[in-house]
Amino acid sequence: MKRRGRDLVTIRRCAGFGRTNVIELQPDREPSAPEGLHTGAMTARENEPGFSVTTHHDSDPAVMVVVGELDSFTACDLRAGVAEVLGRQGTIIDIRQVPFVDSAGLGALVGGIRRLREAGGSVALCCDRSSVLRLLRMTGLDRIVDITGSPAEARQVIAGALLPA
Repeated sequence: MKRRGRDLVTIRRCAGFGRTNVIELQPDREPSAPEGLHTGAMTARENEPGFSVTTHHDSDPAVMVVVGELDSFTACDLRAGVAEVLGRQGTIIDIRQVPFVDSAGLGALVGGIRRLREAGGSVALCCDRSSVLRLLRMTGLDRIVDITGSPAEARQVIAGALLPA
């Protein structure tokens, strides 16, 4: 934040877009920003209340349930969820409740799958939303990881991958 005369100006670079947004605030007024624009320091938990990553360690394979938009503001939470299940024989990443994925979210997803595989685990992705499935197919992710419509199907895929050859 910068002070300029009597106005308080907040400057924040939009992640991934390379442009700067400037919001001028009058003294003694509540800060306001255009709808959809995030200001200040952000953590996904505080500023993205509809987003969560829940990891179920008690099941085999482990299940990561992702809820909410997977974007540049929430990708770090997905990475943290992946770190929790590293070393497991199998992991299901359930993104059936993810309505939107941007490039940062897709990068976190691909990176998470790669890390899980490098740690010796088998991975299956569970997704049934047509818009997200279209993105996964366009980017070729469906060729590197099995994508199923339900966790039960994903369990079968992982069980088949864990069978000795």
